Amino acid sequence: MRPVSTDKQKICYTALKEYLEGLPDFGGSSPRILLRPDIQTISGVEEGFYGFIGVNEYRKAITFHQSQYGADVGDTTTGAATRELRVHPEKMRGIIEIGGASMQVVTPDRRAMGSSSLVTFSSLFPKLFSQSYLNFGLEQVKKWNDPQNACSCEQAPCDASSSCTKFFERE
Repeated sequence: MRPVSTDKQKICYTALKEYLEGLPDFGGSSPRILLRPDIQTISGVEEGFYGFIGVNEYRKAITFHQSQYGADVGDTTTGAATRELRVHPEKMRGIIEIGGASMQVVTPDRRAMGSSSLVTFSSLFPKLFSQSYLNFGLEQVKKWNDPQNACSCEQAPCDASSSCTKFFERE
């Protein structure tokens, strides 16, 4: 959504809200829970950070623990439950995430990258190099890859409506 003007984004979000409002409730489990007044397009830096969290949680560099005060997880006889986020910087790896319209690069600070793009999201995390490159996504790569946009077609998996899309088609 970032390449789209703010006015067009507003139109898209209004249409989405109207669509979701028209769905049945299904006992509180419908997509209507997405109806929040603060829905907005996230920045590329935020998008990269979410990808970074996902990859590093998968790699166990970021772990979530739940325990009771003075008890193990299964013991419900004492204390209140606590949740703790643990970050293991020595295990963290950077990511390059390529979307349709942008590419995000996020990596723990290696000091060789300079300080202009270093961000701190929380005192729990090391400083991160985080950069988003708008218009460097898959759509632009396809155009750069073949000046005539005549790349071979590759079948992509079918989506929920059972219609298939193709990548690398002529425009």
